[in-house]
Amino acid sequence: MPVDQASDELRDAGADGRVEVIRQAVALRYQGQSSSLEVEWPSDSEADPEKLRVQFHSAHHMRYGFERTQHPVELVGVAISVELPLNQRTAADRKAAATTDADAKKRDDVSADSRLISFAEQPVEVIVVQRAELPPHHRLPGPAVIEQADTTTLVPPDWIACTGDAGELTLERAT
Repeated sequence: MPVDQASDELRDAGADGRVEVIRQAVALRYQGQSSSLEVEWPSDSEADPEKLRVQFHSAHHMRYGFERTQHPVELVGVAISVELPLNQRTAADRKAAATTDADAKKRDDVSADSRLISFAEQPVEVIVVQRAELPPHHRLPGPAVIEQADTTTLVPPDWIACTGDAGELTLERAT
């Protein structure tokens, strides 16, 4: 089952504790059509093809005003979202957090690349760091870019990115 595979991959990456499935769905469409609709199923059960087909017909009727119950339905994709609480860090996160608090306050304590970006139409070289490498209580002065799988955070000049106990990220104006 894909949910088990996703959970196993997170655990293999060093996730501690419980991995919680927060959403699972399938993308279905009438055979021969190009567009699909997502149909969700409870995360605590196996997908029942007949129930999903009935749900698809209903979703299609709600979206388009008609359904073709005699027309074949095909599976296009599967979507699974899982959640790992922020206070449960992966092995890579713990390794990155192994620096001392005093060292963590310095800008060059994390490995970083650099890139040119524009602020007020002026090119500025900024450091680029990976979010997972920022230990708790780290202060990263801007300009900087913090990258992670699902988002990118821009830290402008005169701002500081600060990480908290659970890995949360806040921006503060430098004084």
